[in-house]
Amino acid sequence: MTVSGRKPAIMKRLFTVVVAALALASCRTVVVTPSFYNPNPLNVADPLSVIKVTIEQQPAAYAYLPTYLEVDEECIKLHMESSGTFLMPIVGGKGGVVVGPNVSTVSVQPLCYGNIGRVGLSYVEGDKLWRVEIDDKSGNYMYWVFSYERASAERFIDAIHHFVKMGNQ
Repeated sequence: MTVSGRKPAIMKRLFTVVVAALALASCRTVVVTPSFYNPNPLNVADPLSVIKVTIEQQPAAYAYLPTYLEVDEECIKLHMESSGTFLMPIVGGKGGVVVGPNVSTVSVQPLCYGNIGRVGLSYVEGDKLWRVEIDDKSGNYMYWVFSYERASAERFIDAIHHFVKMGNQ
């Protein structure tokens, strides 16, 4: 085999290594650090307002924001909008389906305090954000709330615990 026969093989390997290195360099690692916080529901004078304002003021780039929000002593009701292709069955005749693009639907996602099992606090280091993690009693994800300030995240946790404690007594 000649030296010229080796060049294409070496160039292919070099190209593969360069592409792999570029792909790895473009990956972003997000470090999430759990943070201890001992909730104190007495820190919040108006828990309903704190819950509502904190959810509404989340950074939109990070949170799945509701289009409408209801907060009461039983639940937080997140009215979430989703859009996509609309399918409607046609009854009668030969039947079929009508398809319509860009149709929005709103569904209600209730977060009832009696179902909450854990409210955790974490710091998202790459984004410099605080994340409040709401899980149900089985440990399943319910909702995350984001805040730029730790104090705001802690007040939100205090407000949630005001109702979680009431529901569990």
